[in-house]
Amino acid sequence: MLIKIPALKFFKNSLITIIGTLAGGFLGYLFHFVVSRKISVEQYGELQTLMSLASVIGIFGLAISFLIIKYSAILAKQNDRINNRLFYELIIKKIIKLSLILFIIFLAISPLITNQLGLSSWWGVFSVGLFGLVSLLAIVYNGFFTGWEKFTKVNLVNVSVALTKFILGLILTLYFFQATSAFLAILFSGLVNWLLFYSLFKTDHDFNLADRNQPATAEVRQLIKQAQAEIGSIFIFSLVVTLISNLDIILVKYYATAETTAYYGALSIISKIIYWVNGAVIAVVLPRVCSGGDKLKRSSQIFKLSYLAIIGISSVAIIGYSLLNKFIMNLSFGVKYVGLSDYLWLYSIVATVFSLLMLEANFAYAKANYFVSYVLSAVIVFMTIGLYFYHTDLEQIAWVMLAVFSFGYLATLIANLVIKQKPQLEEIEWPEGQI
Repeated sequence: MLIKIPALKFFKNSLITIIGTLAGGFLGYLFHFVVSRKISVEQYGELQTLMSLASVIGIFGLAISFLIIKYSAILAKQNDRINNRLFYELIIKKIIKLSLILFIIFLAISPLITNQLGLSSWWGVFSVGLFGLVSLLAIVYNGFFTGWEKFTKVNLVNVSVALTKFILGLILTLYFFQATSAFLAILFSGLVNWLLFYSLFKTDHDFNLADRNQPATAEVRQLIKQAQAEIGSIFIFSLVVTLISNLDIILVKYYATAETTAYYGALSIISKIIYWVNGAVIAVVLPRVCSGGDKLKRSSQIFKLSYLAIIGISSVAIIGYSLLNKFIMNLSFGVKYVGLSDYLWLYSIVATVFSLLMLEANFAYAKANYFVSYVLSAVIVFMTIGLYFYHTDLEQIAWVMLAVFSFGYLATLIANLVIKQKPQLEEIEWPEGQI
C-alpha cells in the first residue's frame, strides 16, 4: 500500500518551517552582522572555527536526533502516545549518561584542540564543550517534536533561541572583542534551547500520558531493540553528514590564512541561507519518509514535492544573489567584505547542490539505505584532498566544493535509485484500539 502525503499539509508544514527558518536565520545573520563589525577579521575567523568545532562534536546529537525522529514518527503514525512516553523515558536516561561522559572526554582533550587549531584561548574550546552538553539534551526533545510533526513549537523555540543569541551577542561584543566572548552568546542560547523544549515537552498532552514508572510495553521493547541494532549505522551516517557540513571551514582554517578563513566563512554563511531554507523542506519530509519506510516508492508525491520546492527556492535565491550581490554583502558584513560579492553567485550554486545532496542523503537514511555513508565518506576524502591542493583563493575553494558536492549528489541519487533495500523494521503488532 502506497503511503501518500496531502500536498496541502506538506506545504503548510513547509511554510511554517520556512518562516521559522527565515526568522531564525535573520536573527542569526544579525548576530554575525554585529559581531563581524565589533571584532577583528582574525577573531571572526576564530569564531567561525569554534562554531564549526561545536557542529563537529554535535555528531552524537545528530545521530540521536535521527534515531528519535525515525522511531517517534513510527509511534506518531499509530498515534501511540503511551508508548511514545515510555520510549522517551528509556531514551532520556541513556542520553544524560552519554552527554556527561562525552563532556568529560572533550574537556580532557580540549588543550590539545586549542593548540592544534591555533586558537587564542582555551576558554573558547571549553565553552564549545558546555554547548555540546546542553545541546545534546535539547536535541532529544527536538527529535520527539519533529517526529510528531509539531513544527510550530519547534520553530517557535528555534526563533526564541536565535533572538537570545543575537541579544547576548550584541551586549557581549559592546564590551569584549574576542571570539570567546562572542561564543558565550551561543552557549547561553543553547541553554535556552534546552529549557524551552523541556518546558514544552512537559506540558504537551501527547507526551505525558504514561506513568514514568510504568514498565515498557512489548512494542517499545521491540522499537528499542531495532534502534539498538541500527544505532551504529545511524552514528556513522550522522558523522559523515556533520563532517560534510562543517569540515570545510576547519580545513580552510588549517590550510589557509586566518583572513582567508574569515572571508570564506562570510561567503559560506550568506550562501548557506539557501541550504537552511531548503533544510526546512527536508525537515518536513524526513518524518513522513521515515514512517513510510520501505513501502514508500520513489514515484510518490512526497519526492516530487520535495524536488519542486528545493529547485524553486534555490532558483530564486541564485538570481537574487547574482543581481544584488554587492548590496547583500555590504548589508550583511560591511564595506570590508564587499570585494567578495563577485563570488556570491558561485557559492550560491554550491549551496544548491549541497541542498540536493542532503535531500537524497536523508531519503537514503529514512529508507535505511546506509550505503550512502560510503558515498558521503568519499566526498569527505575528496574535499580534504581537493582543499589541500587548491586553497590559495576563494574561487579555487568554491570550485573544489562544487565538484565534490556534485559527485556526492549524483552518486547518492544513483544509490537511491539502484540499490533495493530489504525492509529494516519488522512489522509491529499494535493492540486493537491503540490510541
